[in-house]
Amino acid sequence: MKPADSTEEKGICDCHPDQSQPDVVLIGNYVPDQQHSMNRFLQWLESGLSEKGLKVEVWRPDILMARPFKKQRSGMGKWLGYCDKFLIFPMRLKHRLRNPRLSNAIIHVVDHSNAGYMDVLPPERSLITCHDVLAIRGALGDPSAWAKPSTTGRLLQHWIRSHLLRSHHIVCVSETTRMDLLRLPGKRPACQRIRVIPNGIDPVFSPSIPDQESSIELPKELQDHRFLLHVGTSHPRKNRSILIPAFDAIANDYPDLRMVFAGEAFNRDEQHSIQSLSSADRFIHMGRVSDAQLSELYRHATGLLFPSLSEGFGWPILEAQSSRCPVACSNLSSLPEVAGEGACLFQPSSAASIAQAMRCLVDPHQRQTLIEAGSANCKRFAPEQTIEAYIRFYSDLRIKPDRCF
Repeated sequence: MKPADSTEEKGICDCHPDQSQPDVVLIGNYVPDQQHSMNRFLQWLESGLSEKGLKVEVWRPDILMARPFKKQRSGMGKWLGYCDKFLIFPMRLKHRLRNPRLSNAIIHVVDHSNAGYMDVLPPERSLITCHDVLAIRGALGDPSAWAKPSTTGRLLQHWIRSHLLRSHHIVCVSETTRMDLLRLPGKRPACQRIRVIPNGIDPVFSPSIPDQESSIELPKELQDHRFLLHVGTSHPRKNRSILIPAFDAIANDYPDLRMVFAGEAFNRDEQHSIQSLSSADRFIHMGRVSDAQLSELYRHATGLLFPSLSEGFGWPILEAQSSRCPVACSNLSSLPEVAGEGACLFQPSSAASIAQAMRCLVDPHQRQTLIEAGSANCKRFAPEQTIEAYIRFYSDLRIKPDRCF
């Protein structure tokens, strides 16, 4: 598999110059948007389908109008990027799909945020993967989504919603996301097919890599200490700031324990909260890490804490469980569905509840129980099961394109 960090700036015209007929065309994200998780999902899906013998092509929007500003994710770069993604690319899609060699190919849009492309794709053999509808719910004024958009963002999400709901074939990554999708207001086709196909676990997150083969070393401040881990951004729905008082509540009982954050830098409020604590020097921020570094953190962590208030799936839970890292997570949204019996659940609004979960992760007996339960849970998300489920869906579209199933 290609490493997730190696996304190339290739667009619709640069892929697969040969004229043989593909089985599947995967439509990915615009490279300057730096959608790491979606890029990784695309590459993982491409690799898995190819290994099963399918001929796969990947198409992305070309960087055209935004080329002089491609490193800018706001201002002129953002608006010209919209032109590349939502004006130029759909026209090029429509033109290219007239090619007879694509007459039987399944067209798969791998990210629901690109639902606008569905209007120019053949509906009977096109599908889209919906990872969550949190931003859409936020645009509709749902406070439980924890995703309040800007005015421009609200308009964009309404546009995405209308096109997503008009799609004939949709895959949701969790039952929670499916139910959220069904509750959205809007017009739908009379016979819309929605299936739940859970994400598979990326093989990069595995406990099977011997330590001596790893080229990644933990920072010195972690090599001689146990540590709890959080992975994610500072977005309000990630709720990571509550880990600060929760950890401080148990810090005196575990002098060798550290609280590690991987991802977006601390915001001002988080920095102020940490600096006011006597345990301030035990909070460690790793910054953004590669998949290889993250895998190493999982394999050495005492446990993962995932206190999100809303999620469509919850990748870090499975990544940790697959790495034999015990998990404690929120009891809201999709997280109990994904974690199964392999996590200690807590109330994400309660620092006391999270502190108790931290004690659970540190306790040797409970920790081992969670490790074994997490490993068992991962069998539900075996990569080959996900790939085979997509292949079955593709086959159903070819065999009975005009029937509900």
